Order: sequence, then C-alpha cells, then structure tokens
Amino acid sequence: MGWRKVILWAIVLCAGCQTARDLPQTDFQFFIEQSPRTGGLIWSHRLQLPISKLQMPVCAQPILLASDIAHVSRSESNLGPCLIFHLKQRAMIQFCQLAMEGIGRKIVLCVNGQPLGVSSPLQSENFEGTIAIFPEVADTQIDVLIKELNDTLVRLQKLQQ
Repeated sequence: MGWRKVILWAIVLCAGCQTARDLPQTDFQFFIEQSPRTGGLIWSHRLQLPISKLQMPVCAQPILLASDIAHVSRSESNLGPCLIFHLKQRAMIQFCQLAMEGIGRKIVLCVNGQPLGVSSPLQSENFEGTIAIFPEVADTQIDVLIKELNDTLVRLQKLQQ
C-alpha cells in the first residue's frame, strides 16, 4: 500500500512539471559586437560565423533573448534575404537605449549556441522595433529557420502563461 501512495504523490507532483517536449527546442540569443573603446576588457569571447568565417568579439552577456522577441519574419534587402526580429515592447525600450550607445556596432544572432547571422551596423535613426539579421544559411533553409524560431516563440509564450 505504501508504494501506491508514493507513486500517486509522484504523479501529482510531476503533473505541473515541464516535460522535455514542452521546452523550446530552438534557443536563440543576440550579442553585441565589442566596442573598440573598451579594449576587450569586459568582453569574453569571439564568435565565428559559419560561412564567411567572420570573427567578431562580442559582449559576454546576450543583449536580447528569445523571450524578448514577438515574432520573426522574412524580408529581402539589397544585401540579400534577412530575418526580421520584431521586439516586444519592453525589449524595444531597452534596445533603443543600447542602440544609441552602440551606433556602428553589429548584432550577432546565435541559435542553439552557434553564431548564425549578423546585422548591419546599428544606426540611431528610424528604429522601428525590429532587428534585421542576415543569416549565413542556404536560402532554401531560411523559411525552415523562421518556422523553427516562431515555433519556439509560441512554446515560450505558452510556458509564460
């Protein structure tokens, strides 16, 4: 009889726990390029993009997380296809302040810990709450990536409710 109570309590306690399938499968973060003025003292690592092999020294802490993003869309620019990350309101305010201090620096997108794309240098004018990232993936994989990122955002929103 005692083991039945233990099993029942285990079921009750775990019922509210997140399962592996509930957790986002694709994690993504944004890092800002090192400022030449800091001399690298507070920056911890260098990220290398997968195709161009461009290496960028970046801040140790991400400036934005997946939870700061409302949704991701695709756009075409004169530099090629890009991912448009639409920031949530609270993140938009914080990013505006950071963007003013980081004019001329780039943002690096990391997906599942791997650098995957980079923005154009930050500019102060006309910030509309989006970040355009030029991904270093095959053009045929961009829509797949966007779906994965948006699926992650939906899962995150469900977990936060």
